[in-house]
Amino acid sequence: MHLVIYNCKFFNVMPLLSRYSYGNYSEEQYLLEKRIVRHALFVSASFVILLWLVKIFEFELGVEFSNWGTRPLTFTGLRGIIFSPLIHANFEHLIANSFPVFILTFSLFFFYRKSAYVIFILIYLLSGFFVWLAGREAMHIGVSGVIYGLAAFLFMSGDISYEKFLSNQKLFKIIISLL
Repeated sequence: MHLVIYNCKFFNVMPLLSRYSYGNYSEEQYLLEKRIVRHALFVSASFVILLWLVKIFEFELGVEFSNWGTRPLTFTGLRGIIFSPLIHANFEHLIANSFPVFILTFSLFFFYRKSAYVIFILIYLLSGFFVWLAGREAMHIGVSGVIYGLAAFLFMSGDISYEKFLSNQKLFKIIISLL
């Protein structure tokens, strides 16, 4: 049943993302790939939805969360390490960050599923910490630091990795570097 849907030209997405060569799928491999894609989609969509919910909540209540951003080298600025990636200046800022963070988070959870949570949390916290430690004297908000951290991780790990699938995909590297 699943293989019939999979072989339909309209739904033929799995070979693009798969670690297996086309036509060499067993039912178990197909189901595993499908679970991995669903999980990566769920995590990346959930994070983007969280960003939007924070902005909608801020807009609807007429409050401003930007004072919860990262202010370098101040004690109150430390809370921004946790909260600043969730806060955006306006909807244009959020729209500009939504697509890249979705694609990069999906890529992280698809290609590095065993260590993706640890990598994501480290990038999230370290990007905020380094902004707090070395940022210019201003309030920093937005998920851009996480985006740059994810892009750098995916690009560099694919470049130095021995995994043939990711390191041989030049187009993937170019797309990630352009985001």
